[in-house]
Amino acid sequence: MKLKTTYHILRLTGFLSFIVLLQSCIDQLPQEEGAVPKVVVVDGQFSDREGPHNILLSKAINLNSQVRQPITDATVGIVSMSGETLNFIHDNEVPGTYTYIGAASTDEAYKLQVRLSDGNEITSTFQSLPTGFPIESLRMEDDLLSFVDENGRSRTRWVLDLYAESNQQSIEEDLYIRYDIETVWQLTEVQCSPLHTTKSCYINDRDVAFDISLLELKKNDQAVDFEQFIYRRFIDEAIGEVMAIKVDALSYNQADYEYWERLKSLFSQTGNITDILPAKVVSNLAPSEGIEAAGIFSVVSQSEKVIFIRNSDVQLSVNPVCGAPGFTPRPRPQECCNCLLRNGASTEKPYYWPF
Repeated sequence: MKLKTTYHILRLTGFLSFIVLLQSCIDQLPQEEGAVPKVVVVDGQFSDREGPHNILLSKAINLNSQVRQPITDATVGIVSMSGETLNFIHDNEVPGTYTYIGAASTDEAYKLQVRLSDGNEITSTFQSLPTGFPIESLRMEDDLLSFVDENGRSRTRWVLDLYAESNQQSIEEDLYIRYDIETVWQLTEVQCSPLHTTKSCYINDRDVAFDISLLELKKNDQAVDFEQFIYRRFIDEAIGEVMAIKVDALSYNQADYEYWERLKSLFSQTGNITDILPAKVVSNLAPSEGIEAAGIFSVVSQSEKVIFIRNSDVQLSVNPVCGAPGFTPRPRPQECCNCLLRNGASTEKPYYWPF
């Protein structure tokens, strides 16, 4: 018998803006005015894809602070069980980001090793690659959504919903999946002066709400079809030219999956007295004596799928940011003459952009 399952994912409105100490899986933070815990925040993973793979290092910040404090002078590497060290190089254009191009091997185990400039170290436990879980296809739907806004008024807006579809003839072992999303859209300049050479930028939607999309699949000898709700956004200017949505299915080891479950619980708040206060979630990081570390390093199997969405693919017509023939915006946005002025803009095409 074939099972048909649809999983709906909770959308979250922010990510961990600060990290603090704890003595259990999730512990409360005593709020002291101006107190900033001395914690190194680690965020990174290594997969069976060729890369690039990034390790992000920063310092913990106060709840009210909006300024990231990257760590730019560390030595970062991944050590294999056989003794090989894969060295990560600091990216000067994105401070605090350390990059390596390569892929994890199925017959190896790996751990993270970070050496800070003061001599302290942070390591992780050894991990091998878990069994992968492929995304077969992505399916998009657009529809008119009715909702009540913050002022209690009934409103309607066109939305775009995205689903990931997969199928397995059987599940040989328990699988622990997290879906990750990247959205990039194209913005093409217009001729602003006789000497202006137009160009296109690719806008990374960094302001997209953070999602922790989790799926646990138990061992099963039956064929199973999966339709996973992944993502929703209001239809806007991003699809005026073309927008790409890249979805990664990341297969985790059980302990790392449980980390993401605990992290998700921090953001699944209802506003009552049972809510968890600001806290740090225990992970697989082991700092040397005298420092604290938060975040996680994971070895994952990665499956990727990209869908491109244009104006013609949805029912609601949306003009490009810089206008269409006969529909020139007034006033003209300044990024139409220099698209790099747009937040998240780059002239470098994503590696998956085919045209």
